[in-house]
Amino acid sequence: MKTSWRNLQLFAAVADGYLNGKQGESKISYAIKRVRDQIARHNERLQERMADIEIDLCVADEKEVIQRDAGGRLQFTRAKLKERNLRERALLEEEFEIEPFFISAPADLTNLQAEAFSGLVLRADEPIEANGDAAPVPAGVEPAAAEAAA
Repeated sequence: MKTSWRNLQLFAAVADGYLNGKQGESKISYAIKRVRDQIARHNERLQERMADIEIDLCVADEKEVIQRDAGGRLQFTRAKLKERNLRERALLEEEFEIEPFFISAPADLTNLQAEAFSGLVLRADEPIEANGDAAPVPAGVEPAAAEAAA
């Protein structure tokens, strides 16, 4: 299944919250961990590609030695910084291939969890009877992203 980086991050944030609140191994925790491992591999490749973009666009002297500021951060010209931002944004908008690991939905899922897990560990076409409890949106995840995952 192809999905956006934003959806994968929403899944990971909601999955971490779900796993931290549960004790022991279950079918859904196993499925979540399988999908989360795939996301981690994509994250490693994504970070490598972002680092390559920065190295390609940062300021270097005539001997190709990379220039850094007093804090050790890479230096960029204004034009190269804009190009870096565009290339990184395009990279984040790519879709990533994830192999779903489907299980039957447990009855204790909140609406947010059911939406975040749909298509990755829960079949999107299977009716999910979430318990409807309002779950707080994890830190760093926009509430609109939860709606977009539906």
